[in-house]
Amino acid sequence: MLEARAVTHSHDPTPTLCDEPWNDPAHREAVPCPLCEAPPDDAIVVGTRARFGMAVRNVACHRCGLVHVSPRPTPAAMDAYYRGPYRAQYRNVKLPAPGGGFVGPDDAGYHAARVHRYRQQAAIAATLGGTPPGGRVLEVGCRDGQTLANLRDEHGLRVFGVEPGPAEAQTARERGVEVFVGLLEEYAPDGEGFDQVQMFHVLEHLHDPLGALSRLASWLKPDGRLIIEVPNVTHPYGPLEGNFFQNAHLFSFSANTLRGLFVRAGLRVERLVDGNTLFVVGTPEAVAEAPRPFGPDTVPHPEQDGAWIATRLDTYRHLERLRAEIRGGAANMDRLGAVTQLLRRPGFATHTTETVRDLVDFFARVGAPRAAMAVATAAAAGPHPVELISFCHRVVAECRARLGQ
Repeated sequence: MLEARAVTHSHDPTPTLCDEPWNDPAHREAVPCPLCEAPPDDAIVVGTRARFGMAVRNVACHRCGLVHVSPRPTPAAMDAYYRGPYRAQYRNVKLPAPGGGFVGPDDAGYHAARVHRYRQQAAIAATLGGTPPGGRVLEVGCRDGQTLANLRDEHGLRVFGVEPGPAEAQTARERGVEVFVGLLEEYAPDGEGFDQVQMFHVLEHLHDPLGALSRLASWLKPDGRLIIEVPNVTHPYGPLEGNFFQNAHLFSFSANTLRGLFVRAGLRVERLVDGNTLFVVGTPEAVAEAPRPFGPDTVPHPEQDGAWIATRLDTYRHLERLRAEIRGGAANMDRLGAVTQLLRRPGFATHTTETVRDLVDFFARVGAPRAAMAVATAAAAGPHPVELISFCHRVVAECRARLGQ
């Protein structure tokens, strides 16, 4: 399933037929946390809207910090959504263009952007998997097979796919990829096993991520590797409830919670890339019980619980909105005061750093050194990385010198 960090769409909050699985109790379910099995009501609400203005309730589990939709559409309701409004809603999602910027399906360069995207994805998969030529690679949710075709043609791998969309599966077959048309749960591989199993931006759509990881692990050879890529909730992008939270995403994983699911599924985490998106690479372990029970050692950072993630998401939500308003020409003392209050709170390190640098640069360019100094002074007093605090001290010193203080 395609993902992008920028989209163009309507934010009309008026409910439509597309909202039915999220609003009609007959099509919803509330389930225990899939990671730690806490009751569904033991959670903190972190969002009530998602892309397209849809009423989608995201919560953070109090115990483990896993962010997920609750209540959520039933599997049958989600299946109907994917067969119906999903493609139309997501048609205008834009992809990063190789030369910069973003392009949509109706823009020149969109085909080139897709080719570039899946060539990059294949290169990442080859690097993370390390599977030698001749190895067997399975991709679940392989779309039209571009990534697998690149792995075959450029890295000499034997490729197989699972894809629920018949039209996309047919295109993959035309590329010479052997594809099973159906769901993950319906696929029954031969007994040879795979050297590499990969899934890009699919796990967040599934109702049972722990069961999916356990199933994928069972298809690996003893030294095989599972590669998962998902959006990273500690690196959100754009408005939290207008872009990052998506109605189709039942889960928003962090490095901490995804690692915990790997552990419970009987997978040893070999590598984790915690960036704009989240990559985790795991190998199967011989376990006495699968899935493993959740315990104090399941997640590496138990302090990153529901309150931890909820606080940072709230900081992000308001800080991102205020930054956009200020840069859009709506700078005033009230907004500056709100920003300085937020910068004293815990936030996501990358986003806070980007915001501070962006606002300092903006105020410097418009000739407002006192505002730049206020931003830097506030951030220097917050619980932020040493590098950001050092930067802020330099900004304050430069502004004081400019003001003759």
